[in-house]
Amino acid sequence: MASFAQYKKMPEMRVFWIFIALLFLSLAVTLVYVPVFWKAVSIVIFLAAAAVIFVGSVKTARANFETKLEKGLLDTTIGSLQDAVIAFDEQYAILIFNKSAEQLFGFKAADVLGKKFDLATLQKEPRYALLSQILYPSLAPMMVERSEPGEGLHVVDITFENPYLELRVVTVPMVGADGSEAGTIKVVRDMTRQTQLLKSKNEFITVASHQLRTPLTAINWVFQEVIRVGITDAERSDLLKTGAAATSKLSKIVNDFLDIAKIEEGKFGYQYQETDIIPFIQRAVEAAQLLAKQYHISVFFEKPKGELKVPIDVQKIGIVLSNLIDNAIKYNVESGSVTVRIHPIEGKQYVEISVEDTGVGVSPEDINKLFTKFFRAESTMKLATEGSGLGLYLVKNIIEQHGGKIRAESTLGRGTKIVFVLPTDITLVPKQEAQAGMGA
Repeated sequence: MASFAQYKKMPEMRVFWIFIALLFLSLAVTLVYVPVFWKAVSIVIFLAAAAVIFVGSVKTARANFETKLEKGLLDTTIGSLQDAVIAFDEQYAILIFNKSAEQLFGFKAADVLGKKFDLATLQKEPRYALLSQILYPSLAPMMVERSEPGEGLHVVDITFENPYLELRVVTVPMVGADGSEAGTIKVVRDMTRQTQLLKSKNEFITVASHQLRTPLTAINWVFQEVIRVGITDAERSDLLKTGAAATSKLSKIVNDFLDIAKIEEGKFGYQYQETDIIPFIQRAVEAAQLLAKQYHISVFFEKPKGELKVPIDVQKIGIVLSNLIDNAIKYNVESGSVTVRIHPIEGKQYVEISVEDTGVGVSPEDINKLFTKFFRAESTMKLATEGSGLGLYLVKNIIEQHGGKIRAESTLGRGTKIVFVLPTDITLVPKQEAQAGMGA
């Protein structure tokens, strides 16, 4: 509750102060020219009138003050909501458009407040396309009713494909002081991230179940065969090799899943050390020769002379090279080749590393999805039905955390080239990772 000291400065008190000024002027005239009896009567009348005006002005000031206070609290509350709030009257004139609505729809409240947005007006302005489908949900490309008929709240989920948006719109009538309907309030919650997380979780469970089933089935079969009566030593040896291979595969799948979980929680952890990248890549190429021999693939390393120092997390960049070279070998053609190249980028503090194969390639439709989680190109699945679709997603995250970038170039049926760059200066590594410091 405000004090009189606050009320006296409000516009509602102006009539009282003007009357007081006129009162003193009138009293001065009365005291000079009016007989004594009428002086007394005049003073009483003026004071009574002043009291009535004062009480009325204070009541009006108090009521307006409380109204402004309530409106301020309402504006603050609505403005701080993470959900977009839009209110409009029966003629579709916008009354409320909060900060979250500005962010969602891409324009300021000043652009729409007080303006009437009937269907004809909205359809003339392309930038109001999203707003029109919120105000008139029947225009939306995909709408699902979430509330039962007759409920006070009308709830719908609206999905947009390009760009992808998942919005939940709650519509409630706005009631006036006399109880009649005065307009409508729409509360819009952006469910896009929540929906994508749920979808990602479901994909993770599906892929994990599928990928884990194959090695687990193989391991189970090996144990059953090993304990079979009458098995020979040679058969037991072959079974144990099969079991070891299945166990190794199972371990890799589990490690991939754990690495992705750590990345998404921001707990993957990086320790950088100044490393001569050329012999480091040479060792990765040599480690891939056994796999290359199994697939009848030739692996080459084209390297510059001298040394090339790069601040890297040795383990993480090892994962990158292993994934890229292994993929280039597995998704290649008979007697194909894989070529690894590295060179400094002229005039910049970066090196460029590429892994190029002569394999099946990737279609133009799939190339932009190559580094997304759980994605496997149709052309590669024809050669190998197994694979988690996490390898390149993991690779992309590691490269970006090193302050680099990665891209893919491919021609279907003629091969793929993966190119990534790494900074040679630790100050170019993202700050949150660079703070980890340089390892010994």
